[in-house]
Amino acid sequence: MRPTLYEIGRDLYGGKPSGENYRDIEEALVRLASVAITLYGINGFTGEVGEHLMTHTSLLGVAKPRKSKGEDRFTIELSTPLRRGIEQDQALRLDWRILRRFHRSEQLAKRLWIYLAAERYKRTGYPKTKDAGHGLVEYEGAWLKEGDWLAASLGASYKQPADFRRKLRRACEVIQNTDDRWMAGTLRLEGRGKQARIYAERPTRTSWLQIKGHYEATRRDREQGRAQLRQQMRDAS
Repeated sequence: MRPTLYEIGRDLYGGKPSGENYRDIEEALVRLASVAITLYGINGFTGEVGEHLMTHTSLLGVAKPRKSKGEDRFTIELSTPLRRGIEQDQALRLDWRILRRFHRSEQLAKRLWIYLAAERYKRTGYPKTKDAGHGLVEYEGAWLKEGDWLAASLGASYKQPADFRRKLRRACEVIQNTDDRWMAGTLRLEGRGKQARIYAERPTRTSWLQIKGHYEATRRDREQGRAQLRQQMRDAS
């Protein structure tokens, strides 16, 4: 594919990109091109599966002008394993609108949100009514054990385990305030010490499609209320 930075920015931001947007997009493409991936148990180029197989690959390749502008075209080529995953609907798809809601200071929460999106969930008991007027809602859940492995997966650094647990609790709160589907569910760190783990429960996809309108309307009302409050504070000053 050969898009311009302007075309990428327009699709991502829903309008004319700013100079900062251009820089962010170009830096993101360069970072993505530098990512090295090892896949175990599969030949990512042929699709052959086996415990004796492994694949070393990248996400994509990028060719660009040394000094680029918004109208310059980049050449972007997806790696074969990534292209196969997309074509066979095996790639994880993220909602860019939700991803953009995370502030730059909330990187751990954003990484945990992506990690949770890739998690495998199981139905949790019988359908239950959690919100009045929505009828029976089915939920799915998973447990994530807290520890060095999770910290490494999230790119988190800390001096004491308690510091990481405190950051995880805050990250869970941020995710619930950012993603309406998690607001409709449960996301919290439970236990202490080596027994600490994240309990994640959310509406199943089918149930979420039935109730998401209520949560989206609630979010819009909150955002409008904040905007009005900010305007009143500006007017008063």
